[in-house]
Amino acid sequence: MAVDVKQLVLTLTAIDLIQGAALGAATAAAVYLFYTLVVQMFVLLPLLAYARRSGRTSRARRRAGWSATTGRS
Repeated sequence: MAVDVKQLVLTLTAIDLIQGAALGAATAAAVYLFYTLVVQMFVLLPLLAYARRSGRTSRARRRAGWSATTGRS
């Protein structure tokens, strides 16, 4: 399992900034959750866009009986 050093440094920096802001525990947890969601969005959105445009994915959906507009048909 590989560790992305840039992502590790970014996460540790975010934790340090949140801790240094002297927020309450609940607020700090909410801010970290928001940070995590934003970072994951930057990873997942391109993957989802690629999967959506991939012909292989569309064929697999059709074979499984999924419709693009209504979900399972």
